Amino acid sequence: SKNPVKTRRFEKFKSQYLCQTDSGLRRPGEDILKRAETLGISLELEALEYAFRKKLEQLAGDLLAGPEDLPRLKSLDETLDLLKILPFATNLWTVQNVCYALLETAYPKNQREAERGDEKARRWVGHFVSCGKKVSIRIG
Repeated sequence: SKNPVKTRRFEKFKSQYLCQTDSGLRRPGEDILKRAETLGISLELEALEYAFRKKLEQLAGDLLAGPEDLPRLKSLDETLDLLKILPFATNLWTVQNVCYALLETAYPKNQREAERGDEKARRWVGHFVSCGKKVSIRIG
């Protein structure tokens, strides 16, 4: 059976580092592995991957429903930054499919508007290209 102290520590850790905020997931202020080790937590990587993947899928789905919403795109972009530091691989299939769909729909319009000098469209394109790189979708 699970150790109740370690389970509580894990839940506290998860709520601190994988909870929803208005701008996506909280970003850890220090190395996630060192923090877990300090708290005496053996990370349940499968559960963390699932929680993180579901959050990414939710952000991607929200973006697909409102592709012109720059804060949604920025939130996804910033949350994808966590891929570099998390101690597990994440299944990005759904996020990649959303990016590909937007590449075919919202990206061309925003790219044209950015070329015409539209600042919001320029920022949208910048965040979208950044997301694409993070999920291995070539854009542009």
